[in-house]
Amino acid sequence: MKATGDKSKRKKKNKFRIGLAPGALVFTGDKKIDSVSINILSYDEKDFFEEKTTLEDLPNILKTKRKVL
Repeated sequence: MKATGDKSKRKKKNKFRIGLAPGALVFTGDKKIDSVSINILSYDEKDFFEEKTTLEDLPNILKTKRKVL
């Protein structure tokens, strides 16, 4: 006798794949919540800087920087 839970899991996974282009990437692993870090390179004719920031701080950095990012 087969377990009915296996069938419902299979249907859930397949419903996200329907309608996708052939060869489309589908994530099948466990979701992990990680923080995002962004490396910013800014420069002008005199200086070059590299700094690491977070996604939350990005709008403030984009407003204040006057160099190429």
